[in-house]
Amino acid sequence: MTGYFSFQRLITPAIVKIIYVLGFLVLTTGGVALTVWAGLGLNDANIDRQLGWRYVAIGAGALVVGNLIWRVICEFWIVAFNVNHHLASIDQALSLNRPLKVGQVQFVERRAKIARRGSNNRPEVAPTRVVTVPTSERLKIDRPASVLGLS
Repeated sequence: MTGYFSFQRLITPAIVKIIYVLGFLVLTTGGVALTVWAGLGLNDANIDRQLGWRYVAIGAGALVVGNLIWRVICEFWIVAFNVNHHLASIDQALSLNRPLKVGQVQFVERRAKIARRGSNNRPEVAPTRVVTVPTSERLKIDRPASVLGLS
């Protein structure tokens, strides 16, 4: 419950999925109903022939193109919330909430095992790179930097 009230847990992706399903059902039902209604109207000659074929085309378009566009719109919303989720997980993994001290390890890059082409074909672990916050001796700044870093 604490994640809910501190907005650490988002509920909107689940709501977007529910809205997508409801929109899909409405578009599919409406497209099929309009196509069938226009087809029956054309069969019984209750509506004008040209108007009936337009209704059939609109119903088929709502069924195919409408559902495709609806899917793309909902995917954009889901992607926006997934970006938030991934950024939060990166923030948690790097522990950016605590301040760094001079000389403290900031980032460790670990590389996967690399398969070597050779007689033994055993994978070799690539070296690990550690990036640290520079110590005060290495940070010799004579003048303040400009905004663009040109001076």
